[in-house]
Amino acid sequence: MAKLASPAHGFRDTVFLLTVGLISLVCGVVSFYVWQTQRDFAANATASAEDDAPRAPLPAGPRKYQ
Repeated sequence: MAKLASPAHGFRDTVFLLTVGLISLVCGVVSFYVWQTQRDFAANATASAEDDAPRAPLPAGPRKYQ
């Protein structure tokens, strides 16, 4: 028959699992924050690049094939 875990052993398992869960939660929040910051930066960089681009009309006329 299998022996049951002692109460001290069960407490250590619970603390370990709570620690792993807390670290996972912190890593998830940090990665979400970094993703959100990169997404906002990319959107702002694209908008500013489009605003700074000189406006010139496209060349019109018949295409010349060789």
